[in-house]
Amino acid sequence: MAGCLLLADDNRFLFCYLLPTVYSVFAHELTNNTDFIRLIVSKIDPSQANYLVCEILRGHLNFFHRSNITDVLKASLEWTSMEQFFFWQLVNAHELPTRNFLPLISLVNDQKHPEACLHLLLLLQLEK
Repeated sequence: MAGCLLLADDNRFLFCYLLPTVYSVFAHELTNNTDFIRLIVSKIDPSQANYLVCEILRGHLNFFHRSNITDVLKASLEWTSMEQFFFWQLVNAHELPTRNFLPLISLVNDQKHPEACLHLLLLLQLEK
């Protein structure tokens, strides 16, 4: 992870471009890895977020294991607004089942967690 941090600090474009390959090689270690996902969302810009969403939609990248993302969701509540914004873009691209987000509902406070609250509301609206 230290090498990825150095790369992200030195060349964010290359870091982002290599993520699909890194995830394909280290899928077991990186899927649902809260620290690595935070590293990603803390270093990317909107253009890179768009690239990652496209890679997810094409099936070339998977940050989350479908069965349990609760720990990552809970951890994201403590991240900066921009980190949460990018995080929710990546989460939404994965088209995860709504039931995966239910444990988060009781933890979200609209004053403290506006980004999570917004995305949960939009997600629940799509369910009706």
